[in-house]
Amino acid sequence: MRLTFALAGLATLIATGAQAQTSAQASAPAGGEYGADLTRMITSVAGGACPDDIMGGQLLTACQTQLPAMQAGLASLGAVESASFLQSQDARQGRIETYRVRFAGGQEMNWAIGVKVDGKYETAFTRGD
Repeated sequence: MRLTFALAGLATLIATGAQAQTSAQASAPAGGEYGADLTRMITSVAGGACPDDIMGGQLLTACQTQLPAMQAGLASLGAVESASFLQSQDARQGRIETYRVRFAGGQEMNWAIGVKVDGKYETAFTRGD
């Protein structure tokens, strides 16, 4: 079964065209800055809460709207065991980092987090891959 959770911001990415930016720069894995916050977001949502101190307005609203489904799905995967940095992309809207997240249940997924504004993230999502 393929799981897809949009800890939302995906709509923001599509709307702003961040994925289609030809001027965006991708960097090789050297170490990310957002891994701890991504792990905290996933863990919080699995526990039934959207962390409003690190989620920007659109991301927080989307999280709250989707919380029941996301909570059940994420909780079923087990605890986050690791979040390994894969790459970063600097787009016009801001930096987006991609991580490979491994769960206690054995499943691994690529997650993206970024577009930090005033210390809060506007984007965090996985496509379930």
